[in-house]
Amino acid sequence: MTCFCLPFTVLSNIVFYYWPFAPFLCPVVGYLQICMVIQRTLTLVALTCDCHYVTWRPLKNRITRFQAKIVIVMLWLIAGIISIPTALYSKIQYLKYEPGSKGICMESWGYPIAKYWYSMFIMFIQYFVPLTIMLITYCHIGIIIWIKRVPGEADLIRDRRIAKSKRKSLSQPGYRVLDGYHMFKAIKSLCSSYLVILAHFEHVSQARPGQTTPAVVGRSTIMMNKLKDWRVLRFMFFLDECSCIDFLDALETANLSLIQLGQQPGEHLQAFLDSLTIDANGQCKYKNTDLTHYDANADYKELQAVIEAVTNRINGIFESDTDPVKPFLQAARVFDIKEWPNDRAHLAAYGNAEIQQLSDHFSDVLDNMGCERNQLQQEWTVVKAHFGNQIRNVPLRPNQNVLDINSLFRDRNRFKHIKRLVQIVLTLLVSSAICERGFSCVKRIKSDW
Repeated sequence: MTCFCLPFTVLSNIVFYYWPFAPFLCPVVGYLQICMVIQRTLTLVALTCDCHYVTWRPLKNRITRFQAKIVIVMLWLIAGIISIPTALYSKIQYLKYEPGSKGICMESWGYPIAKYWYSMFIMFIQYFVPLTIMLITYCHIGIIIWIKRVPGEADLIRDRRIAKSKRKSLSQPGYRVLDGYHMFKAIKSLCSSYLVILAHFEHVSQARPGQTTPAVVGRSTIMMNKLKDWRVLRFMFFLDECSCIDFLDALETANLSLIQLGQQPGEHLQAFLDSLTIDANGQCKYKNTDLTHYDANADYKELQAVIEAVTNRINGIFESDTDPVKPFLQAARVFDIKEWPNDRAHLAAYGNAEIQQLSDHFSDVLDNMGCERNQLQQEWTVVKAHFGNQIRNVPLRPNQNVLDINSLFRDRNRFKHIKRLVQIVLTLLVSSAICERGFSCVKRIKSDW
């Protein structure tokens, strides 16, 4: 469309003010221009309808490549037929009041009323109809995403809770403590409902043509074979023992549990090994399901490498010496009231180096916020002197164990420069979960399943 619209239009209407090309190109260029514009509009409408269908009927068969090619050809035919009058009535016209002037390429209709109705038809097809279709489809897509009822048994409270969680994830940023939390929840559900999940994948893998797509059948077959693999089940029950790392508040407990798990199988894995039955032919079965790749000589030491990797990962998050962000995160801990020393001599010098480090690192941001960085050390000293006694004397609110930094800055007119630094520290992200939530929202609209 760019090759046929811009060059001819710019040269004839802006540069030369007449038609500088061959006369036969006048109807050809006019026809191609309007044909491509109409085809582009119809293509946008088709894409909108496809997005709406996928959102409205996510489990139905998707349009195939052959069908998509047919749709594209039909759109070009419709656009070509609608543009035929432009090719018939476009010609070079010479101005009667300027003898010897160059010709101008324009439409010449014998009946003005015909040109009027054709222009109205083009505007209706190219603007009003696509606008109406897009408004209706995208409004319906919004309704499906935001307030769609979940398939299954009707439960109004459940549906409201799911709809509320969708709106919250789209409108409010949140933080995920541990990405592996969802993986461990899935492993627990799989271990407890093994036969039900296996029967589901077997049913989907045996679906007849037309009931689902070949891609879904292929993935279901792969999952069914994985669930019948002794090595996979053994590893899943082993991971079920590693659920202690869900609780980051008890890192030491998690480390001790992992060390103990490295010495001998856990309760769940041992229960899985005890429930295996071996027939006379050496075939291994679990809950009357034949397992593949069974190895009676498998050593438990194979799983100790996983335990070491998990332990190193947990300790590395907090003990990595090569992390360039670690010094600034450590410096930000000076605002944690729980770590303030009670001794006045130690409190006098506490945090001075960290405040200077944060001031130098966030110097550009602090200057843009109107903070006088040369006043930070002086205010920090006043903060420690003024609030040192309050740590012991201020009465705590119900269900509050210690004072937090926010409770110490209720007076807006005091410590305004230190407050700027505190605001920056409070905005430090703890994970990249916001990006993952964005991908999750996209998958609600269009998913392979």
